[in-house]
Amino acid sequence: MQILQATYYKGIKPVGKPVAVYLENDAFRIVQTMEEHEDDRYWDVQAIHPDDSFDDNRLILSYGVVKPLEYLEFNQADALMILENVYPGKLWEKKKSAASKNAVGILFIGIGIVIALSIAAYFIIAPRLADKIARNVPIEWELDLGKQVAAGLVPEGKVDTLKSQMLDSFFTAMKVTTDYPIKLYFVRDTVVNAFAMPGGSIVVYQGLFDKMQNYEALAGLLGHEFAHVEKRHSLRSMFRSLSGYMFLSLLFGDLTGIMGVLLDNANSIQNLSYSREFEREADARAVELLMERNIGLSGMQGLFQIFLDEGSKGLEVPEFMRTHPVTQDRIDYVKLKISETGIEPIYYEVLKGLFDRMKAQ
Repeated sequence: MQILQATYYKGIKPVGKPVAVYLENDAFRIVQTMEEHEDDRYWDVQAIHPDDSFDDNRLILSYGVVKPLEYLEFNQADALMILENVYPGKLWEKKKSAASKNAVGILFIGIGIVIALSIAAYFIIAPRLADKIARNVPIEWELDLGKQVAAGLVPEGKVDTLKSQMLDSFFTAMKVTTDYPIKLYFVRDTVVNAFAMPGGSIVVYQGLFDKMQNYEALAGLLGHEFAHVEKRHSLRSMFRSLSGYMFLSLLFGDLTGIMGVLLDNANSIQNLSYSREFEREADARAVELLMERNIGLSGMQGLFQIFLDEGSKGLEVPEFMRTHPVTQDRIDYVKLKISETGIEPIYYEVLKGLFDRMKAQ
């Protein structure tokens, strides 16, 4: 005789009781498995029906015609198969009507449409909307954000005040017109990197500066980072990065996730990877600034070559290459501009002097 494990319910507010169901020839014999149990109950097989009150996939059977009915909820995964074998021809589960099948089909189609629209919003709409917002935020708002970001990202204990002042003087000597209050920080660290923050703060690490061979390379670097500030690349990258995570967080109702993304973006802007589009824009603007001042482009070309050489040594990828992906086509672009200008670079004694003093410190 087959025995199934189930939960028995009866009453207006029934409490489930574990039972063993003995499958006899024409009846269920229901035996409570607790120590204090009532008399065994018998269900005539012909009076047992699939329950109509439940819409999920549980196997629940009801017994009786007067409410409150009795119910059995089967816990075994193979309960339906066993019942069909013991009582062939007996209906143990509800048949789905054509209407319900159509409803299920419509439901799945609707889910598919929602998923498709969600994917489109995640990959297309959200980034574009975020970029548009970033382009149009008031500069005062960006400056305030930049101050807060700089306060958390610039390590005061590692800032070389004298060299930072020299960097400020170097950029001032380049005579770049801007609405942003550009502030440069020279950080004593072996990290080979530099990054720009919203609002005009730019960090240059000693690990990167030590690899530069001439003032033209520093001018190219500052021109490149300034272009990121001027074109709001840092801010736009933050908004783009934020948009996708915020969209997913809102989609799944994860408000904590949104707050986490805000904090992560505010504290890891130096690790934001610029898109190739942004890098091309920054390169073009830096080249334009250098050419307007007749500063040699060879330093910028050499700077890019240093990063490619560092990356080809089989060591850890330099930080600058992770955040500012350097590719051969960017070097080729600078080479092309060098060949196109045909103008003899001007020697800038002030820039050369500041660069040499920083090297000597």
